[in-house]
Amino acid sequence: MSVSQGNHGQGVTDGRVDYGSLGASSSMPNHAKQFTRLFHPSESWCARLEDDDKYFVVQFPESRKIMGIAVQGHPLENKFVVKAKIEAYVNANWEIVHEKNNNDYFTFEQKASYQQFRNEYVASKVKLTPLTWFDEPCLRLEILGTQWLKFHDFNIPCLAKPEACHGNFMLKFVLSFTNETDEGIIFSTSGFNTSVVGTSLFLKNSKLIASIRTKSREWKVSAPMNMAVNAFQIIKINWGYNEAIKLTIGTNTYIETYMTVSHIPEPGEDLNGVLNVGGIDMLLRFSAFKVEDYDGEWSKRMQYGGKNT
Repeated sequence: MSVSQGNHGQGVTDGRVDYGSLGASSSMPNHAKQFTRLFHPSESWCARLEDDDKYFVVQFPESRKIMGIAVQGHPLENKFVVKAKIEAYVNANWEIVHEKNNNDYFTFEQKASYQQFRNEYVASKVKLTPLTWFDEPCLRLEILGTQWLKFHDFNIPCLAKPEACHGNFMLKFVLSFTNETDEGIIFSTSGFNTSVVGTSLFLKNSKLIASIRTKSREWKVSAPMNMAVNAFQIIKINWGYNEAIKLTIGTNTYIETYMTVSHIPEPGEDLNGVLNVGGIDMLLRFSAFKVEDYDGEWSKRMQYGGKNT
């Protein structure tokens, strides 16, 4: 798969990677790190010339598969990075990234340049070190990765906006990992951002975490995940607005109550109405998704209550 403008940006450009996740060795006045977003109309990040260890770092909320980078210079002035070293943070170590011709450096120009990595990396950080530049070391950038798979036909209103579901839901699926991994997203209604309104299932620190969020409540439950590669496991999530969340892996069930929060933002319009699947190498098959509204739940409780009297 070749890298181009159509490939999926990993969130630097549109703000899904927030300001606090961008790092720089230094910044020239009026050229701070927030201006490094690709296609920023008026500014860019520029390192100080006297900085002997110039670099820019992008940190993701979790490890993700990356395959390339897009870099351009200052939008209004002829200042840009010509040559740079790129590193990916993989399994707690920095690895030098090679370009498609196996060079351990990348070359750029004033206009946007889309560069493909020789290999794909599952990384939590990407670091760019300017080596040479024209006039001043200025750049705007985006990290590129493989596109999410989108299930437009899957019935997901309750997953994307649980508060609008007006009841409980149960999601059941079969999961198998095709490579050893301990971190990454399995599915999400909010892309790579697992802290906005919606439903996400992801791995972090070798734990499987199910997270469901409305504007004022968050349900999060975790469970140890020690699945062997290519071993299928049945997983089930049960949720109710006024109830706890349950995560069942095989025959083991884990339960957590919800937390009240001040405000959880909603995902962007580009993620409206789709379930995003990806982030790690796996096989995933949804087998059931059932919604029970409040009226049905109330009738069931009345029925069971009548039998118990």
